[in-house]
Amino acid sequence: MRADCGIPTAATLIAYIGDGQRFGTASQLRNYIGLIPRKDQSGTVDKQLGITKFGCMPVRRHIMQGAWGIKKFSRDCSLTRYWEELEARRKLGQKAAVAIANKMISIGFALLKTGGLYEMPDGAQYLKRKLKSYKLEALIEHHSAKIDSDKSSIDC
Repeated sequence: MRADCGIPTAATLIAYIGDGQRFGTASQLRNYIGLIPRKDQSGTVDKQLGITKFGCMPVRRHIMQGAWGIKKFSRDCSLTRYWEELEARRKLGQKAAVAIANKMISIGFALLKTGGLYEMPDGAQYLKRKLKSYKLEALIEHHSAKIDSDKSSIDC
């Protein structure tokens, strides 16, 4: 699994979720994707089982792949710190990956609702390397031109 799956994951999220207007909360989106725990209740017994796996499988697969990639991700970000915190609390393996995936869905939902972009420290250089690895160098020029035009419109 690769830690550089951000662009395909974002494309899948946008393709299946759209602008997110049909979901009122991130919890509803997690339910749609199938990243919520199953419950088995009978009398006084209340068991929490693994994730339901009902829902949009392509989005769940990409989000889970991205969550597992966070474990090997060498950059310092909130998700890598959260993974380390989960490991310190002895939440290992699949439980940690599902928790990271849920956090990624919450972040993605907020970005869809606000129309914002996820910002990382030194994000421009990271984006250029990422686009080159996907052989999308033309987008680098487009991205740079857009930034330059945005700066010129701000200066006026």
